[in-house]
Amino acid sequence: MRELIADGAEAIVLAGSHARGEATDLSDIDLYAIGTGPGYALRLLDGRVFSISWRTEAEEREALRHPARVGTVVPGWRNARILHDAAGIAAALQAEARAFDWSTIAAECDAWIASEVTGYTEEVLKLVAARRTDDRQLAAVQRSTLALRLPPVMAVHHRLLYDSENRLWAMVAETIGAGWSAAHRTALGLGEPGAADAAALTLYTLVAEEVDQLLSADQRAVVRVALRAAEDPPDPYAPMKDLAWRDVAEIDARLERGDIDEAAWHDAIARLIVPAYLAAETPWAGSGKQGTVEDWEYARSHIAHAIDHPGSFLDIGCANGYLLECLPRWTPHAVDPYGLDIAAELVDLARRRLPELADRLVVGNALHWEPPHRFTYVRMGLEYVPRHRRRELVERLLGWCERLIIGVFNEESNARPTEELLRSWGFTIAGRSERAHRTKAGMDYRVLWIDSR
Repeated sequence: MRELIADGAEAIVLAGSHARGEATDLSDIDLYAIGTGPGYALRLLDGRVFSISWRTEAEEREALRHPARVGTVVPGWRNARILHDAAGIAAALQAEARAFDWSTIAAECDAWIASEVTGYTEEVLKLVAARRTDDRQLAAVQRSTLALRLPPVMAVHHRLLYDSENRLWAMVAETIGAGWSAAHRTALGLGEPGAADAAALTLYTLVAEEVDQLLSADQRAVVRVALRAAEDPPDPYAPMKDLAWRDVAEIDARLERGDIDEAAWHDAIARLIVPAYLAAETPWAGSGKQGTVEDWEYARSHIAHAIDHPGSFLDIGCANGYLLECLPRWTPHAVDPYGLDIAAELVDLARRRLPELADRLVVGNALHWEPPHRFTYVRMGLEYVPRHRRRELVERLLGWCERLIIGVFNEESNARPTEELLRSWGFTIAGRSERAHRTKAGMDYRVLWIDSR
């Protein structure tokens, strides 16, 4: 201490775990030296590690009012032990800390939160890009950035003082709840293997939803770009790869840029798919599967693995109705078939092919259509709506049925991005079925299902 005074320290205080009486044999000794000094340094004295932070009086007064600093600085000064204070500077700073009230900087806090959340859009976009290119190192860096930097933002939003980062993580988790806690642990690599990227994106989504009212219109527009990107699985969703998936990706990109609205997105997808379905020479090609009837049976029939008792079955995106026609052959359980498709031309075709089901085949958008009753089973594909509406679609459809069946979709055999995505939204996978792709090595046909709660 004499050395610090000789170097110009006007006040010296003991802070951190030693001041709180919580130190262990591995704890460093935190000293604040008030004055003009070399900044921050670690020194080894008598076998103990000292952490010495030089700060001016003006810098400390500013820190006591800065949203990014008050979480640790205010409780740090409240708990500090004054060791030297010839001019009373430390006592005055401690009194100011003990009198601190969040309401005095509420506007500054809200502005800072909005700016931080908007700024982390860049990290979200980098993480999504890394997932698409399977750059695991970059993905790890970006998800770690989000996992480490978002909790302090939420601490300010919830007006938490935490003294040490060692307390920050648990305090934020306890305040926000189990959903945050699970996502944060997984993003840090403590959860299910392979789910960390999606969990980090979930953290950002939770933060953005909670602070939305603090954002300006311009900030909200930027954040929504990140939220839309966060909905994107690591492999651009692939069920339609046989049907010009690059064109689908471009349509998605136009929507995300704001060049088109959702209605135009659906129109563009329909212009890509409907003519091909109507011109198909086989019923399975008119329902989205090229190749032979054996290829169709192999790729699609394991949808029936999700049917474990009799009941009603709604096929969303039913196209020409061929799946409904095949279903009784695939399952031993009796099913009452229904179909929904957004394209009127395809529903007309399905009614002509299956006149006995004409009154059960309807035109509608699953995001808006109101079902006449609950169904035992509903089958759908996530690709039927824009990326940012997929979670909403899953939640909506689970309200209609006992079991929601998703698929068939194609994925690489060694990855499960769709399951990761659904789990990151809080859904539990009740079951799955998969078969190796016949012609694409390393790819699987997959079906999974979720039971309504």
